[in-house]
Amino acid sequence: MLNHIINIAWTIFGFFPVCYFWFLQHIDWPFYLLLCFSLATCFLPERIYRNLDISKDSRVYKRMGIKFVRRFAQDGNFQPGHGAGIKAYLKSITVFERYHFCCLVFFQASSVLACYHEQYILSFFIFISNIIYNVYPILLQQYNRMRITKLVKQHQL
Repeated sequence: MLNHIINIAWTIFGFFPVCYFWFLQHIDWPFYLLLCFSLATCFLPERIYRNLDISKDSRVYKRMGIKFVRRFAQDGNFQPGHGAGIKAYLKSITVFERYHFCCLVFFQASSVLACYHEQYILSFFIFISNIIYNVYPILLQQYNRMRITKLVKQHQL
């Protein structure tokens, strides 16, 4: 229960600058265009997402602070126990990564539009929110996929 409350709080915190920007812009056709474009990224082939992986070396992720971040994420410290749980966890990683990538595209486009409308401070807050709410979760999913896949191969789970 506490985990879900924390996730809801982070979501409100992450979306607030973006929602505020679109509130100021009076949601119009650019909003819907960006929303459709962002949602379309959820349906990209898996190989495109794998090409977006930062590294195949876990040390790169560790240097970026992912081991610290994963302590605060829902299921960030997942430890595989049996095959069905692993498959379900890997599937959820894919869903979370696609969700955060979709949000990343929407947040970044909103940040650029805020700059265009000379709302530089709001653009900066959207940019920072994007890093905290989307970039780090995507990196966490990439790291966890690599970590779990390596464990599965080592222990033939």
